[in-house]
Amino acid sequence: MQAFPAYPSRRKWRRRLFLLGVIGLLACVNGALALAQGAPPPQDEPLHLRLKWKHQFQFAGYYAALEKGFYAGEGLSVVLEEASDSEDAVTAVLAGKAQYGIDSTELLVAYGRGEPVVALAALFQHSPEVLLARTDSGITLLHDLIGRRISLPPASLSLLAYLAAEGIGANQMTIVRNPFSPDPLLQGEVDAIGAYSSDEPYSLRRQGIDFLMFSPRSAGIDLYGDILFTTAAELRSHPDRVRAFRRASLRGWEYALAHPQEIARLIADRYPGQRTIDHLLFEAAAMRQLIAADLIEPGYMTRGRWQAIADLYAGFGMIGRDLDLGPFLYGLAETDRTPRIPPGLLPASGLIGAFGLVAVFGLLRYRKIKRALTREIGERRIVESHLRQSETRYRMMIEAAPFGVLISSLSTDHIVQINARAEDQLQAMRHWVIDKPFADLFVDPADHRRLLDTLNKTGSIANFVALLRTATDNDFWAELSAAVIDLDRSPAVFASFNDISQTKALERELRALAERDSLTGLANRLRVMDALRSEFDRVTRYGGALSVMMLDLDRFKVLNDRHGHVCGDEALRHFAASALATLRTNDLLGRSGGEEFIVLLPGAALGAAKLIGERLRAAVQDKPLSWQGRSVALSVSIGLASRQIGDTPDSLLGRADQALHLAKANGRNRLETADGPPTTATVIPL
Repeated sequence: MQAFPAYPSRRKWRRRLFLLGVIGLLACVNGALALAQGAPPPQDEPLHLRLKWKHQFQFAGYYAALEKGFYAGEGLSVVLEEASDSEDAVTAVLAGKAQYGIDSTELLVAYGRGEPVVALAALFQHSPEVLLARTDSGITLLHDLIGRRISLPPASLSLLAYLAAEGIGANQMTIVRNPFSPDPLLQGEVDAIGAYSSDEPYSLRRQGIDFLMFSPRSAGIDLYGDILFTTAAELRSHPDRVRAFRRASLRGWEYALAHPQEIARLIADRYPGQRTIDHLLFEAAAMRQLIAADLIEPGYMTRGRWQAIADLYAGFGMIGRDLDLGPFLYGLAETDRTPRIPPGLLPASGLIGAFGLVAVFGLLRYRKIKRALTREIGERRIVESHLRQSETRYRMMIEAAPFGVLISSLSTDHIVQINARAEDQLQAMRHWVIDKPFADLFVDPADHRRLLDTLNKTGSIANFVALLRTATDNDFWAELSAAVIDLDRSPAVFASFNDISQTKALERELRALAERDSLTGLANRLRVMDALRSEFDRVTRYGGALSVMMLDLDRFKVLNDRHGHVCGDEALRHFAASALATLRTNDLLGRSGGEEFIVLLPGAALGAAKLIGERLRAAVQDKPLSWQGRSVALSVSIGLASRQIGDTPDSLLGRADQALHLAKANGRNRLETADGPPTTATVIPL
């Protein structure tokens, strides 16, 4: 048995030295290749980047790339140009006035027309384009924009697609073409404007104006925003330059998002405009959510997402179907991640290779220990990587969810996370909602208590309907589903919710249609009978008086035959208006059918009911109908009954109907009661 391990044979040593020599040689060769493939040489002429709009934080990454030397580090000289009022970025780039530009996803429409444009990166994962409307304009739903004046920028296909998806055509509104600006809305020139959620809301809030925000994402239209692009000719002639420009630009965005205050000051100092530091920082906070900087790297885009955008535009006839996106999308088949040695280290690469020989030789005796440690570290890294990937996937799923998601602490009730859709529905930026009490979102505190009580008892709840309040004090109906989860070893509420205000409004409209007479706008017989039963139950339980009147418009058939059915319809409407003017606010007038009507008089005993009925009869008699220059006299016969012990709703109506027949038999234009002497009046013929 050997006390010490045997030394390797000379043959094994020679083999090892040969391999180490090869490693050193490869290191030297890599250095030489890196010298040959390094950054592109400095350009004789500067490159021009045409911005989408005026200087503001929206283009912070490009300012950072320029001022921090990222472009220069790639051997590029770059000039940033503001947007021109006379031409957009696509036109400027195609005309050769700039090599690069920034546009919306309407760039895809230009490509669909045959323009040789290439998308390099998508800076916004969620387009900031929204519609803003003042709350004092009477607009509460998107469909309230029909018939209104709306200011839209020249490039607004995404907003028009949103309106079309909601069934609102451009011909149903008066569209005024203006650039993105809050001024038309502030000055009352229009009822709504196209805006950026990261910009115009700041000006409205500064002036204390409450507003509603309508986002295309509520209709499932979730587009990229601010696309960095170039031409196919630039890519074909200068592929390395395109790669370097894109790399430096995205590096600038990483820096700008990590140092928003520094870049905001830089923009204010170097590119002075109308925006204050506070306004620029508002942009920065809002854009961080649109860029999804906490989830993915700036510029990220996928073929599948672009295909969905292409399908959307094709569905609205903006581009052709089956458009080949291959030439339009840059680098989706490439990783653009080939490791490169920094230029400053290239001359030392040969020395690095030689030093590696010595280092490896000295570590040979510890190979077993190293392998064991490497294996353990590798396993831990794999586990950590899986955890990070899993967390990232779940965060991306939450962020991209087409419904609002909110997580709050069960112990403190404070909100700890929301997604982009929740921002839209709550009309507030994320950083303003975080740490606010969940209870503050509920209009009725009892709804919040019921929700938490159910969660504490059962652990979950579904289809819970409550009235919620936005950051701008607008109320909306929401349907919530929630469950108790474990968050950092503490219980939390995971809630999803959808705005169902439009559904509620439709339900109200349908209910009104089901309960209203279409000709007069009065309650129909179904609504009156429901009200009678409810009122009868109340009086039976708690006591009190209740009277009912049955009314019939006198000689209505003669009126129809003499003046026509159109005049008859107008007579019914005229009668309804006259009668309503004489009744109390809690009385209910309904149309039973034809020329017959019913009036419920809650709290009115027989004596008071007679006075009300007589006042109604006199009002109809004193207000003839004006029809085609003629005065048409109207009158009404009334039967009245008051609730007595032993009555049912049907028996009460039956006695009122008997009294009505008595009034008609006794000469019309009079009120008869089922419980007392009749009231008479002079009959005025038609």
